[in-house]
Amino acid sequence: MKVPPSLDELEIELSTGSGVAIIVEGNSYEDDPWFYGQWFGDRAREVTFYPQNGWHQVVAAVAALRERSIGVPVYGIVDRDFCEDHELDAEFESKGILRTPRYTLENYLLDPACWATVFKRIFRRNPADARGWDDQQRVTNFISDAYRDCMELAAHNWVVGTITAKYASLTTPSRDYLTNHRAVKDKQAVLQSLVNWGANIGASEDLSQLFNAKLCQMILVRERLSQQISGKYVLERLLDMSPGSPNKKRFPLDHYLNLYMESCSTPPADLVNLIERIIKHAGR
Repeated sequence: MKVPPSLDELEIELSTGSGVAIIVEGNSYEDDPWFYGQWFGDRAREVTFYPQNGWHQVVAAVAALRERSIGVPVYGIVDRDFCEDHELDAEFESKGILRTPRYTLENYLLDPACWATVFKRIFRRNPADARGWDDQQRVTNFISDAYRDCMELAAHNWVVGTITAKYASLTTPSRDYLTNHRAVKDKQAVLQSLVNWGANIGASEDLSQLFNAKLCQMILVRERLSQQISGKYVLERLLDMSPGSPNKKRFPLDHYLNLYMESCSTPPADLVNLIERIIKHAGR
């Protein structure tokens, strides 16, 4: 299992890095730092990216490294997760932390034109096998379908995250997030399980009602699904739908993402804005 660098290791690496240090999520440099490096490689003199596993660790690492006064400006970018719009930069001035406007970094890896290009390359020798996945409009529809298929999963996880945060002192029994849309195949069983869990921890809310309210919200505001559903789950669902998947012949996710980044290395506008804000703030 990959392990992110310790604070001591980060301190040494930061002392030899270039420009502003930005701590991002991921177990290793092959995770989020790799994507940021691909997008912002032309700005390597201005900014360097380093991993920590999860937003709690990113926030803690930024605070600790700033206290060590290593002579390098240190900031952090974490996933939006369950945050509302007004919370995205609430800790920027005080702690140097920004959140991505979309739910996770992976939500920025779901551009239909890029995926159409990926499948054109994969099925270059046998275009008929692509079954429409090399057409941008059809891929747009496939991605919309993948988001829709993950709505109930996202509603479950939102309820768990909201209730866990509210009843933080009641740690037993805890409840894990679901990580695959198939886990919500039996919706009634999932709802009953949520209700039982809520009763066990003493929650006063009707968790089934919270679930359905969140689901209705997502249905009504589908243009904001990238802010409410993890791109990690949508990517997995998208590839489950793709050619070859029924026979388990598809490539690993990393293979697709390598092709994706080769085809689409232009950084998303949201992330350009975050990097620009950090560099400008560090230069004050």
